[in-house]
Amino acid sequence: MVVTDGEETCGRSPCDLAKQLHETAEQLTVHVIGFRYSNYSWTGGNSVMDLRCLADENNGLYIKANSEGELIEALEKTLDCPMVSQAPLNPIR
Repeated sequence: MVVTDGEETCGRSPCDLAKQLHETAEQLTVHVIGFRYSNYSWTGGNSVMDLRCLADENNGLYIKANSEGELIEALEKTLDCPMVSQAPLNPIR
């Protein structure tokens, strides 16, 4: 899973990486969560499409999360488990 602000600033292509990963590990799943990403690019690129490509090429989901609550929902959906912070506490004795 990748959690990102949507901005690729290392000069590489997430979509190219997605295709390489798929060729190497066909059964790999990569989910992408765009956290507080509003379609604005500091570098002027089209990073949202690259992020979607990373998920699409690798059997994953692309989910936007603009708040803490949406981030928790996205993590629960992609990890398929309740968040640790949301689990009932069992004190150790």
